[in-house]
Amino acid sequence: MSSFYPVIPSVALPGVAFGLLTLAEGALPARHGDQVIVYRPVLAGTLRAYDNGDLALSGRAADHVSLGAAEAELDRRLGPDALDRLIAEAFAQFQAMTPPGSDNAAPDDAVRGQETALALTRGVVVRALVLGSWMAGTGWDDVLAALFAPVADVPFTRCPATPGGPAFSRARRGVPGVVVAAVCEAVLAVLRAELLDPHDPQALTAGAFRVAGFDGTLLRLPDTAANRERFGAGTDPAPFPHVRLLIDVDAGTKTPLGYAHGPSSGAKDTGEQTLLEQVATATPAICHPGLLHVGDRNVPGAERLARLTGAGMNLAVRLRAGITVDVDTWLPDGSALVDLGTDDVLHGWRDVEWDVFADGRPHR
Repeated sequence: MSSFYPVIPSVALPGVAFGLLTLAEGALPARHGDQVIVYRPVLAGTLRAYDNGDLALSGRAADHVSLGAAEAELDRRLGPDALDRLIAEAFAQFQAMTPPGSDNAAPDDAVRGQETALALTRGVVVRALVLGSWMAGTGWDDVLAALFAPVADVPFTRCPATPGGPAFSRARRGVPGVVVAAVCEAVLAVLRAELLDPHDPQALTAGAFRVAGFDGTLLRLPDTAANRERFGAGTDPAPFPHVRLLIDVDAGTKTPLGYAHGPSSGAKDTGEQTLLEQVATATPAICHPGLLHVGDRNVPGAERLARLTGAGMNLAVRLRAGITVDVDTWLPDGSALVDLGTDDVLHGWRDVEWDVFADGRPHR
């Protein structure tokens, strides 16, 4: 039976390309091929003992990177190695739908014919893409540094260095967007379950509700024929194709709970109102009785509000001026129970009036 030896990473020595493994006090002598446990971070693997007495962990850092607490929660809910299984399943489904030899077929690995292929595996590339979506405005060098940081001081026998942004930019071309979307949705499902608790200390609350907010934005896309075909051509001074993104975000942690996107150029334009319904339909977890969704005055009319609340969404919205409001009952705090709309009337909504001051002027 194999013995386990506690091993900890030491500070890298001058002139040495990577750190050293040091036996913990009281450990038995370690031999080449022994099974060891590395502390800070906790890793388990096979020891490589060099003739000069140096120790390293067999393998590569790419096999030990993770998304931290989010991936641990995914494993807890879906079983060990859940993210790797999701990535493999997403690739298998994509390959099954893609004819052999097609230009859209994904290569066997993210990078071919390069040393970086050993570090930029599919698992690393997909994890970096997911992490990059959480680190808005950050370059790929910083994303990769954050992903590899927990294992950066552990000496491995292969590919000990953190890969760089340029190599990653080439590698990510081998990962289809549908694969990343499927993995992101699985990770978001876990985060949603965690973020629906109104008693979470990170939550921003309003009464008994945990608060979320939804809004839309436009993203300019490269002016390619494929993008023009799918998203249409814009009409601004630089008529690039645009995609409209509608995202519902937890107010306390800024974590996305759900999103939808569509064309936002010319005849193909998709409005925020349509995307909002898509989010509610595609992401039933956000229709939670303890979650309050806050929206701006571009929220649609009474019919769409009825469909959203019928799906289970709790809404606090700034109504547009054109919606008819009939007061039924004034409440002691100054708010009122009202009826909204004219044709399909919504009964019993609570209406609050307030003034927002901007540039020294009130806006109701």
